[in-house]
Amino acid sequence: FVVGLSNVSQGAKDRSLVNRTYLAMAMAMGVNAAILDPFDRELIAVQRTAGLILNQEIYAEDYLESGATGSAAAGAD
Repeated sequence: FVVGLSNVSQGAKDRSLVNRTYLAMAMAMGVNAAILDPFDRELIAVQRTAGLILNQEIYAEDYLESGATGSAAAGAD
């Protein structure tokens, strides 16, 4: 299922923290797609790390090589 992160954090004082926490919790409950800010590097790091911890990644080489916030995480470089 798909979630829109900004729908939950609307009006929150620290929207980015709410979005990051919600994404990790939603992934743990089986969400497989999210509408999110692809430029929020910390949010992408949460997504990559949660996917690794939740065993949603077959191999961890990319994560281990670039880290959670590596250039591969943001799709840059």
